[in-house]
This record gives sequence, structure tokens and C-alpha cells, in this order.
Amino acid sequence: MNERIEHTSNLLDWLYRDNEAEKIFSIESTFHTWVEVEIALAEAHFEKGIITRESLAAIKELNNLILPDLASFQASTRNVGYPIIGLLNYLNDQLPQEHRGVLHVGATTQDIMDTALVLQVSLASRRVLALVEIIGDALAELVKDHAATLMPGRTHAQQAVPTTFGLKCAVYLAEISRHRIRLERASREAACVSLYGASGTSAAMGIYELEIRKIVSQKLGLSN
Repeated sequence: MNERIEHTSNLLDWLYRDNEAEKIFSIESTFHTWVEVEIALAEAHFEKGIITRESLAAIKELNNLILPDLASFQASTRNVGYPIIGLLNYLNDQLPQEHRGVLHVGATTQDIMDTALVLQVSLASRRVLALVEIIGDALAELVKDHAATLMPGRTHAQQAVPTTFGLKCAVYLAEISRHRIRLERASREAACVSLYGASGTSAAMGIYELEIRKIVSQKLGLSN
């Protein structure tokens, strides 16, 4: 309980946050999204004949794992500055001995973290767009209901000629509509896989690097 109070002690944090977005970016969700990317990479390796069907089946079982002990996971992350080494150690420990060592082949830390973040951002953008639609629908109702509701216009910080509340809301509705278009475009452009290996050379993925990146992006619903 004390830990939760400390976490929510910031007024802006607990008063204005969105619960759905909080779930998307939680440590639990982040962990499962890392695993999701690793599984997609393994699926690509299987399709190119790099790993066996048995290894892929074992790796897919990792999707059912729960978040490891957070204290030890955080300690490992602080030691190297990134969480992926601790993640891979944990995941490999859960695999049968004969299927260890084939996870993460060709990838680098940022490939997994950035691609996972893109998946989370994509989910969050859907949430934002859903909220924008709710606001837009509410404004549209106000425009219709108050098309003839008189109110004073404003100019130079003082009252001006009469206008209607519906017209004011129509201006806000137009703004929201433009924001929606921009958000949709930004979401599409951000939904791009990151999979280029160490230093961005793709060398560790060998001759199949283009195919592997394409397969991973398709599995995750991203562009490449």
C-alpha cells in the first residue's frame, strides 16, 4: 500500500493519467511485448530454416511466462544499462536445454526494445484516437443542439457581435478533426519495425536479413 501511495503521490500522475494507457506502458506489458518480439524473430528464423520446428514450439511457450522477480531483474538492468541481457538469461533458463541458444539470433538490444516500444505506441495511439472520437462525437452533438443558442462573440478581449454556441463548438470540432488526421498519420509512420542488428549492419542475420525483417514486421503488424 505504501509503495502504491508513493507511486501516485504526484498530483498530475494519478489525477490525469489514463488507466488504459497506464496498462499499455506498465512493466508487465513491456515484458510481454519484448517476449512477443523475440517470438516473432524466432518464427522468422524457422521460416528461413535457421531453427527447428521443435525449437520454435518451445520458444512460443515463453509467451505464457510471468514477469520475473523484479528486484533481480532491475539489478541486472542496472548492471549493464539495458534490460535485454537479463531478459534473455531469464527466457533461456525457461527453455529446455536442447533449445537454448537459438533465441535472439542476429538481433541487438535496441531491435527488441525499439520494436516493442513501437507496438506499445501503436496500442496507445489507438487509445488516443478512441478518446478523440469520443470528444468529436460530443462536440458534434453540441453543434447540433446549440446551432441557434445565442451568445456574445468576443474580439480584442471584449464582447462583440452575437454568435451561437453551436458555431463556437463547430470550430473546436474542426480542430479535433484535423488532430485526428494528424494522429492517424503519425501512428502509421511510427509503426515500423527496428531490426538491423549490431551497429545497424544486419551482418549477424546473414543472407536472409531482408526476408527476416519482412517476416518479423508481418508477424507484428508493422511496416519495414
